[in-house]
Amino acid sequence: MKALCLGALAAAASMAAPAQQPPPDPSQADAKVPAPVYRSVFQDTPRGVEDKAADWKNANTEVGRFRRGHADLLKWEAQNSPAAAPATPHKH
Repeated sequence: MKALCLGALAAAASMAAPAQQPPPDPSQADAKVPAPVYRSVFQDTPRGVEDKAADWKNANTEVGRFRRGHADLLKWEAQNSPAAAPATPHKH
């Protein structure tokens, strides 16, 4: 078992060795260096949960109806929400 583990470790190390190359000599003006790879940081960011984009002008107009902000929104919700069913007390 020990020999098998050592053999697997040696095989993995021998495969990784050719992939590593020494860095270019900075004292040489014609040293070949790999081209930088550009990858946007926004590439993997979530796009959101909405399926479609809303028209921002209509959204601004809709929000603009509530001149006093949250206070007007609470008033509108109280006027437009369906009547809540009366709460029934819990019996112990």
